[in-house]
Amino acid sequence: MKEELRDFDGKPIFPRRYTHTHSFNLSDAEMELYNEISRYITEQYNRAIATDRRAHAFAMMLLQRRMASSIYAVMRSLMRKRDRCIQLMENIESLSMREVSGDYSDLPSVDYSDLEERRIWEIESSLEGSTLADSIPELKAEVSTLEGLIEDAERLLKSGSETKLMELQKILEEIGHEKILIFSESKDTVDYLLEKIESWGYSVCTIHGGMSMDERIAAEDDFRRNKQVMVATEAAGEGINLQFCHIMVNYDIPWNPNRLEQRMGRIHRYKQRRDVHIYNLVAGNTREGLVMRRLLEKLDSIRQDIGSDKVYDVIGEIYTERDISRIIEMTLRGEIRDEEIEELLKPQEDILKRIMDEQLAVEVDYTRMKDIQRIIKERKLAPEYVEEFFRAVFKKMGWKYTERNGMYTLRTPRQLLRLWDDELRRRYGALRKEYRNLTFNPGVDEGEFISFGHPLLEATIRYTGKRFGDSLLRGSTFRDPSGRYRGTVWFYRGRVTDGRNESAGERVFALYDNGEEVVEVSPMILWDLVPDRHPVVDEINEEGVTAAATESVMRYMDKLKDERKRKTGIKRKYGLRSIKYLIDTSQEKLLEYYDRLDQGEDMGIAIRNEEERLEEYKERMRELEREMEMEETLTASPPELLGVIHVEAPEIPGREDIEMIGMKITMEHERRHGRIPEDVSGENLGFDVRSISDSEIRYIEVKARRGRDNVELTQNEWLKARRFRENYWLYVVYNAGTDPELTVIQDPYSNLEPLRREEVRYIVPAEQIRRMEE
Repeated sequence: MKEELRDFDGKPIFPRRYTHTHSFNLSDAEMELYNEISRYITEQYNRAIATDRRAHAFAMMLLQRRMASSIYAVMRSLMRKRDRCIQLMENIESLSMREVSGDYSDLPSVDYSDLEERRIWEIESSLEGSTLADSIPELKAEVSTLEGLIEDAERLLKSGSETKLMELQKILEEIGHEKILIFSESKDTVDYLLEKIESWGYSVCTIHGGMSMDERIAAEDDFRRNKQVMVATEAAGEGINLQFCHIMVNYDIPWNPNRLEQRMGRIHRYKQRRDVHIYNLVAGNTREGLVMRRLLEKLDSIRQDIGSDKVYDVIGEIYTERDISRIIEMTLRGEIRDEEIEELLKPQEDILKRIMDEQLAVEVDYTRMKDIQRIIKERKLAPEYVEEFFRAVFKKMGWKYTERNGMYTLRTPRQLLRLWDDELRRRYGALRKEYRNLTFNPGVDEGEFISFGHPLLEATIRYTGKRFGDSLLRGSTFRDPSGRYRGTVWFYRGRVTDGRNESAGERVFALYDNGEEVVEVSPMILWDLVPDRHPVVDEINEEGVTAAATESVMRYMDKLKDERKRKTGIKRKYGLRSIKYLIDTSQEKLLEYYDRLDQGEDMGIAIRNEEERLEEYKERMRELEREMEMEETLTASPPELLGVIHVEAPEIPGREDIEMIGMKITMEHERRHGRIPEDVSGENLGFDVRSISDSEIRYIEVKARRGRDNVELTQNEWLKARRFRENYWLYVVYNAGTDPELTVIQDPYSNLEPLRREEVRYIVPAEQIRRMEE
């Protein structure tokens, strides 16, 4: 739940969100048009149901949604329907009856909301042309009806007094100069609003499903930098980050409650600095408006009862699009009265309250979250390594850039532009032909930060993999100045998939063969090794290593499986329980309905609707159980060899004994001072000991010397010292073999001035350490 999340200092990660329902009544003229169109929709819908023309029935519900969106949207839909009927009249003699009525057998089911918006438009455009007429006289009659409705809509639009539009204008005036995001389901409504809002003097832009990902990203940037208002369809509810805006208007309310949360998620997200305000526009004197208003009122009532707006995070799990659509259909057919809407929404309201009460009692495991955050911080790849990789590739390929004060300017190499296909563009955005003021430093506000996920870096990584991937398999030689490693290191990629054949996890494994045994080591071992200028690789033999790699991948899969089981356990506790409650409630209602039927009441429609609802709940139960089973069913692929290196090292007599003395003295020192030390020297994290107390974490690098020699820090150690600053400690043990002396230095990055030597070593003179003792 977003509202319950805290950072690791206990502060809320997400700001509050406030919802405001602006319920208004249509004017007399608007209500007259609404009733005329509703009569047409109801008559067509009932005929379609009676003749089992489900596609046409759904087309009528689609028209009802257009009417709920805007007068302009329903007018445009009526126009397209009229034009289709005219086209059929002109060609009826050459068409089959199936072509006249419309063949919708190849269309997906009614639940197509997960498709791309462009595809949804194609489906809805096809459905808009459906008709029950199958002769010229019937087509003429329908065209005449449609013409009358279109004329009434046009006359109302020309009057310039659309109530809903005036409500929006009031909100804009109240907001002042703040940025505002406006959502609508209908592209026609979006086009209409763009024209109107611009005529009011506001700067405005748009995002919709007809735009490419590049165009959407450009529109997002335009909204951030230049425009005050963005009008968008659901396409802006996916993959677009608009947290620089904190005010949103739902010009129409989606019948799929999940869409509400998706829309809110564009601005109510991580790094949103201000409280979020959501305005919902609802015509309370319309049938669908009454249903949506009652739903929003219930959500607001629960929000007030529990004192939290996280009710919106689970609304889509309780109220489905099918639930809302069925209630609206029943109101249109006259099967239920307005006051009965409350009763139809009540079962879901009860389960929603129960879930909220249970979840409010759940304690968030902040200790576990802190451990996860600590691990991420310790293992996160330093920006300097990303920058070094970037520079090395450009140097190797002869590509040009200019760099000044850490800012890079360049033209994107044509090789990178050629590999940037549609899939990468959808995933990462546009790869521009030119970049200015790129920076690898996340703390620089004026530059464009480049890291993983940035199109230029992702293109560079992919090109490097294709260009030099074979070289990794041929092997190369590195040197370990510390003398710790001497042998062969194999790098494998391990992949784990679930029952849906989706990725459950992927990571790199390193296996070190010293000639006597094969052990798993951290892939970060590379950070502390020096590439040999004259690489020589002996003949490599993978025999015996593959089995060790497979064992590593299997251990990794077991960890993933434990985490998956923990998550599905939560789903079982809340998801299955909530659906079971809905099933029990539905079965109780059916028993009541059958009792009333036995007593002579006409309960046929109520029983049919409740039986359909019960079967949907049961299918949701089965689907959730299948989903959890597939999530827990994990399969590991055979480890894939990525590369191999040979490591050479100088002979340093007594090195291991001296290091052990240094570690022993460090661990004893930490325990004496009430801290709990952990030896992590084998993980190549850039420090040897993690020492924890109630008030601090110390990241300790241990250096032991026989005498009082200079101390060497690897590049990885130096960069970690820079990252952790006052939490990073250098423990130097002099005279380790005779009379050990411990010198403790906090924040060596700030307090020492080492001499850099070679590629991965920083030399700290003994004299500097002596001064720190003083």
